[in-house]
Amino acid sequence: MVKIRKEMIENVRFGSAHLRYTGDGADLLLIHVKGYFLSILTVGVYLFWYVKDLLRFYTDNIVVVHEDTYSRLQCNVSGFDYLKLAIGNLLLIICTLGFGTSWATARTMSFILNNSTLVGTFDPDTLVQTEEDYTNAMYEDLADVLDIGLV
Repeated sequence: MVKIRKEMIENVRFGSAHLRYTGDGADLLLIHVKGYFLSILTVGVYLFWYVKDLLRFYTDNIVVVHEDTYSRLQCNVSGFDYLKLAIGNLLLIICTLGFGTSWATARTMSFILNNSTLVGTFDPDTLVQTEEDYTNAMYEDLADVLDIGLV
């Protein structure tokens, strides 16, 4: 799972900056083992702190590389914050009979983004476009082949 995440994140570029993933599978395995056992021992109470540890692992291992400078994402989520989010999302989904699932997903993404900070010397004003004319029209070609009016 770490290799797939690494492959996906390392193929993300925005202008002259790109992302690098530094996570290690052994560290993730330790988080999972600790989370499973403590969740069983505490009858599920530790589950929220387990998810917090997973969020921190996934976020804290993302590095933004731009012109020989490195900036790291840092997750500032606590287990109690995630507990409040999970209870709110559960109530939202139950009270709307499932129609609030997309809103709960949006709340979760907003929660993660609002609790993540970029630590380092990254300056977005120095980004430059690296590819002048982007000529990949794969989706247009597929739409023509399948006769779908997407574009």
